[in-house]
Amino acid sequence: KRDEQLKLLTANRDQQLAIVTANRKRGEKALTGLVTVLLPLEVLVAALIVGVMTWLNVRERRAEIGVFRALGKRTGQIALLFLSRAIFVGVLGGVIACLLCLAVSTLLEGSASSYRDDLGITHFGPSTLLLAVTVAGAPIVTAMASYLPMLSAVSQDPASVLMES
Repeated sequence: KRDEQLKLLTANRDQQLAIVTANRKRGEKALTGLVTVLLPLEVLVAALIVGVMTWLNVRERRAEIGVFRALGKRTGQIALLFLSRAIFVGVLGGVIACLLCLAVSTLLEGSASSYRDDLGITHFGPSTLLLAVTVAGAPIVTAMASYLPMLSAVSQDPASVLMES
């Protein structure tokens, strides 16, 4: 009788584990689809925000840009001023995003470790490749978003800008 109960419990545990595994795969598939849609949208919104902020920065610094141009600063030097700032913001944003991802992953891993051990679920954590792409991709996105405002900055006529001020 005891052996029958043990076999029944083992079969029930295996059945429950199969259900949990199937649910997890279904959830992972749903999350993958969600990420596939939301990630490009998030990058686009971030690029738009960076572009608008750079454009506002160019508008606020029109007089300064005019003075630089009147003093003989070349177009490339002014472009470098705006693009280097955008790249710096991108690197800083990418590093902060990676640190937040690692912190959240560590917190979730600690709280889920007891469940994972009981159910035999494997470790889930951030991909090193995705973290590297985040740090490398963020400056590229911010530089691309700042390109048009930067062109606006370098195409300003210093005489007309300084006459307005």
